[in-house]
Parts: sequence; structure tokens; C-alpha cells
Amino acid sequence: MAKKGMRIIGKLDPNKVAALPPGKHSDGGGLQLVVRKSGSRSWEFRYMRNREAETIGLGPWPDGSIYAARYEAEECRKLLRNKKDPREARAEKLRDKLRVEAQGQPFREDGEDYIKGKEGGSNPKTNTKSLRARLTQGIPKSRQM
Repeated sequence: MAKKGMRIIGKLDPNKVAALPPGKHSDGGGLQLVVRKSGSRSWEFRYMRNREAETIGLGPWPDGSIYAARYEAEECRKLLRNKKDPREARAEKLRDKLRVEAQGQPFREDGEDYIKGKEGGSNPKTNTKSLRARLTQGIPKSRQM
């Protein structure tokens, strides 16, 4: 159990997390384990943003151990100290990841692969010319390959 200023962080015993009854159980520093009546458990981080309480999910238990949840909560606290919203930072990180993945294989290449799989298939109603036209619909000429 570590003290952070006046707050106590690490209140939950890792060996007793599995036996906690339904409800919200605080580990300190905004981290809490939510135990539902169904028995499912998940980690949440609660924080104040613009004078309003916010909550961000950190994942299910036991997939996310108490140690992983504490690490994620500390990362959220670091973002808050730097005047950044953890939810917005997570969304930005996801957008960056998707942007990088999208650059790996453009939509058109994915579509061409799909159409090649349909050509010469058993369904004569599949109009590959129409599918190819749809690939470029709504895409500016400068972005078409």
C-alpha cells in the first residue's frame, strides 16, 4: 500500500479481489473494481474533468490484473497532471493506430482483393464491374490508386 499525498493507493488485496461481493470497491487514487450481480468484474478509473465526474473503463478482470489496472490508472493520473483528458488521449491513440494500419493497405487494394475472390464464382449475378465502380465512389481522384 503506497501513500500519495494524503491519498492511499493500493488498498485492495490482490489475493482477495476474486471474493469481493457485488458493488464498487476502491483501490485508491481513482481506481475501482466494479463487481456486478452477475459476477463479472471490471476496472474503472474515476476522475474529475471540468467539475464533472468522469469514468473510463480499464478492462475486465481477470484479463486485466490488479497490477495492470494500477499501471493504467497511474498513466491516467499522469495525463490529468498534464491537463489532458484520459478518454481523449485514448481516442487519439486509437485514431493514430488505425491511421497507420490504413496506410499499410489502402481501401482500394482490400476491395480489389474482395472482387478477385468474387470473379468466376458460382453466382452469375455478381457484377464485378459494378463492384469496381463502387470502390471509387466518393473518393477524390487524387486519392484513387
